[in-house]
Amino acid sequence: MIGHARSSALVLGAGIQGLCTALALDRAGWEVVLLDRAPEPMLRTSLRGEGKLHLGYVYGNEPDRTTARLMVDGALSFSEHLDQWLPEKVPWAALRSDPFVYAVLAATMVSPETLAGHYRWVDEAVARGIAAGMTYAGARTFSVTARLACPGDHGYSGDVIAAYQTSEIAVDPRWLRSAFIGALRSRAIPFLAGCVIRSVARTPHGFAVTATRETGESFTRRADAVINCLWDGRLAIDATMDIPPPRTCFYRLKYAVRGRMKPATARPTTTTFALGPFGDVVCWADGSVYLSWYPVCLAGVSGGLEPPCSWRPALDHPETTAAEHDLARRSLAALAERIPALRGLQVDSVKAGVVVAWGENDIDQPQSELHQRHAIGVHDHDGYLSIDTGKFTTAPLFAAQVADRLGTARHHRRS
Repeated sequence: MIGHARSSALVLGAGIQGLCTALALDRAGWEVVLLDRAPEPMLRTSLRGEGKLHLGYVYGNEPDRTTARLMVDGALSFSEHLDQWLPEKVPWAALRSDPFVYAVLAATMVSPETLAGHYRWVDEAVARGIAAGMTYAGARTFSVTARLACPGDHGYSGDVIAAYQTSEIAVDPRWLRSAFIGALRSRAIPFLAGCVIRSVARTPHGFAVTATRETGESFTRRADAVINCLWDGRLAIDATMDIPPPRTCFYRLKYAVRGRMKPATARPTTTTFALGPFGDVVCWADGSVYLSWYPVCLAGVSGGLEPPCSWRPALDHPETTAAEHDLARRSLAALAERIPALRGLQVDSVKAGVVVAWGENDIDQPQSELHQRHAIGVHDHDGYLSIDTGKFTTAPLFAAQVADRLGTARHHRRS
């Protein structure tokens, strides 16, 4: 029967998806508890990526543009949702990176002419959304993609055969993490740290989540609804609910390098290299630089329900190893061959994250399923919801969909 007490929800995983979901449900009146293995929220992949608000430009190898449509929807609702959920006013202008140039390398899988047509399609989709009142990282204006007449004038070497200036940006995940933590505190949403989720079971009155603390002690929490927002362990927990994966999952252990330019050195151009297993460079307003060169920064691949335990040290340890220092050196050298200004970068940190996607072949294969990312979203199993986040960009969109599906708390209390 329906009661009047607040309904309860357990949110598994405190990356950007779990944080957005917890805040969206709290706003809808749910009593929310957030659980994660890490000691603090948003410490791993969500923080260690570049925070790009994808508009779909990078999916130029998907002819029907299904992924690009989804990315546009996610990107143009990102700031609207966070402005509603975060108590602190978001300084979007200060969080934006320099706009991305898509620099086409000679080894591209897709020709510059085909990419240009794809970029025009994306521009038109974004323009329609902006005209309808949507925003992109707080902005209500948008400039269409322009081909750069001479890539060398923008700091590129001769390896770049074409370059396109876009309005796509990244938002600084470091600021967002601080804002999310402040929101949890202001809304008094409990965060249970150091919890390894073991299983979820349906009960007569909702669900029971079993977890293990760092001490090895097991415990069980009960709730009316469970939302599985785990990143690299989601499928294993789905399996405890007898929910099999729909296809093969492809995990990648991927490193990112951060640093700052030496004094009196040129600022590198924020860049995504197209199209293939290449990399990205992102310049932030505070002078810091993110980079990842795929051929070097890819440290492992795996299938199955979850990544191998052997990856855990790379994700958890705070100190940079000698091997990681060497990885940063080789990545920087490779990117500096394409953007010579990067020779002036001083490396501050080298951190690993896990990239999760459906497929079996890596992105160096033109037919790889990794060249698309549309088979993601919210999977509703009658009160147990499992979210395949897919991309940083879509986390707020999917969190809002969870809140819409579950509705306000007073309608779902079970007794």
